[in-house]
Amino acid sequence: MIAPTWRRSITGGRNLLGSESLYFDSFKKSEYFKFYSSLITDTRLLTEMKHHGYRGILCMHPTFHEHWVDFQSNEVFSINHGYVDYQRLFVRSSLLVTDYSSIFFDFSLLGKPVVYAQFDRADYFAESTSRLGYFDHEKDGFGPVCYTLNCTVDAIIASVSDIPFFYAMIRRKKQISMPYRERRGRTSSPLSSLGIDQLIENRFHDALPD
Repeated sequence: MIAPTWRRSITGGRNLLGSESLYFDSFKKSEYFKFYSSLITDTRLLTEMKHHGYRGILCMHPTFHEHWVDFQSNEVFSINHGYVDYQRLFVRSSLLVTDYSSIFFDFSLLGKPVVYAQFDRADYFAESTSRLGYFDHEKDGFGPVCYTLNCTVDAIIASVSDIPFFYAMIRRKKQISMPYRERRGRTSSPLSSLGIDQLIENRFHDALPD
């Protein structure tokens, strides 16, 4: 599942009612489009995903929902258009590729790995209202941080090639980074943590249709 956030500099504004985003004519000239278009058509990535039996989906941020038509689907990657059912996709996905979006917090609660594609890091924080805070993706994140297309492809291939290893690694990281708390601030026991994990997984699975 590839789900990046939006970019202020390549938005087309909103309609007169302010209810929908407008198509931005220069979107396909942006580095943002070029990066994700190249990612989902990368020959090496497509070959490895087919070899391991994986398929992918590119989910545009709601601000960019008009631009799903700019991307070309293929036998491995589909392009989501319209409403994004994140809960359903989180359950079905083995890996999340995102950038600066906070959705990775929800995804990592399921103990699944994340790849952070931050090819435009300097530009993003220069134009965004977001600011670097206490959370450092490289130190605190739940997977590798990549600044190039090749690194992102390598990280995805490494993950799909050995998903059980990455699951185990991320679950351990989750226990360290997000310890569950009981009364008086004590860290919970493994048994109660397991129970909370099960409740979380049931919560997401309940969102799936029969």
